[in-house]
Amino acid sequence: MMLCERGSRWPRRWCPKASRQLLHAGLLLVLVATLVSHGLAADTATGYCDPTLCYSNHTHIACRNGTEAPEAFGELCPTTTVQLVTMDATLKERILKLHNGLRAELASGKMEGFAPAERMPVLEWDDELAKLAEYNARTCLYSRDECRNTRRYRNVGQNIARKSRPGNVTIDLERTISDLTNKWWQEYVDTNQTVMDDYRQVGEGVHVLHFALMANDRVTKVGCGATRYYNELNKRSYVYYVCNYSHNNVLGQPVYRKGVKCAKCSPPNVCGPTDDGLCVGIGDTIDKEL
Repeated sequence: MMLCERGSRWPRRWCPKASRQLLHAGLLLVLVATLVSHGLAADTATGYCDPTLCYSNHTHIACRNGTEAPEAFGELCPTTTVQLVTMDATLKERILKLHNGLRAELASGKMEGFAPAERMPVLEWDDELAKLAEYNARTCLYSRDECRNTRRYRNVGQNIARKSRPGNVTIDLERTISDLTNKWWQEYVDTNQTVMDDYRQVGEGVHVLHFALMANDRVTKVGCGATRYYNELNKRSYVYYVCNYSHNNVLGQPVYRKGVKCAKCSPPNVCGPTDDGLCVGIGDTIDKEL
């Protein structure tokens, strides 16, 4: 607490300078609290309606009718059965383990027909990307959204998948997430190293973008969301699974740079201790290069 200088004629409790400073400090605290309560103190909480985040005529998944999207389910969701899947620590760990295990297999040169990667980063979880993936999952519309970019990540990629079973049944979440993630990766059978070196469309009706996105060496973060519901019309139960990635595939650019595994990780240029072929601690460096 600021007090009057020794010898002042003002009693300490009436010190003008101290009172003014305390008043200013109090007003500042109120202002900060107000900003935080409105989500204005962090880029991650606001600004999704900023037109510079998306291509022209594209609508951000978190911006509807010019305002931030409420956390509500879409019109296609069965109101009595739809549930949001909580991405708890177990599911997050499973998703990261699946992604990093598959990326490590590719980066270390263990996939026939594909070269090892010189700098493939370990993927980490990003809560903002996960929240935006949740917004898509809440629509119950099996479709990529037009835009899910953030202030930090301006070219966010997205994978979507869905599993259904006949009847009003409970679909095992962990097994479903494993199956759907592996299904994305299995697209590698329809592509080759040439496409990895110079990303392009493989052919009509052939989809490899899910695999390419999971294998992209400029992707450093991932965040996922999911919903589950029972559709009374066709008598089937569904899990709708969405993952957002910090970078997207770009036509004409390599999906990943081939070379000696981990040759261009940060010094000492060695692979991480857990996933052979993956670099640790270089996510921020890669993000700054984009």
